[in-house]
Amino acid sequence: FKDAFTQRVHKKNLLAIQIFQLLQDLLKDKALKVIAALEASDANYAITWELMKKRYENTRLIINTHLKGLFELAPVAKSNHANLRNLVDEVRIHIRSLQPLKLPVQHWDAVIIYLITNKFDSAMREEWEMEISPKQTDQLPELEEIMAFLEKRCNAQNDR
Repeated sequence: FKDAFTQRVHKKNLLAIQIFQLLQDLLKDKALKVIAALEASDANYAITWELMKKRYENTRLIINTHLKGLFELAPVAKSNHANLRNLVDEVRIHIRSLQPLKLPVQHWDAVIIYLITNKFDSAMREEWEMEISPKQTDQLPELEEIMAFLEKRCNAQNDR
């Protein structure tokens, strides 16, 4: 959001008050509450921008939020298309969000796969084990393998 917003407004040579108003229009919920008490003015734009950066550029908190999301994935049953799709989307969102933060996410496959399979019901866990059992038992599956497995299930259920 920050990069897109700054590129968009700073290229237009807008006044600070105009940028403040644009920002105010785009913010929602908790983010809007951060600046709710500030009146639209040139001086308050700088204050607003600093408040936003302090609140939303805290790398440690961002990382913790995404890790929490991975550890607290909702349980999923084989037959529940919506929950299955949500699991796939949530995992992808959290992984994509952690990658730019210079974390070695590419080495976390075993942990993430464990977190995912821990949310499966017994039928789904059995299907996954059958999917990976033909491979050598000393080889760990890769994250993309389980994601492809889940995508196939989502697509199959979507066709029904």
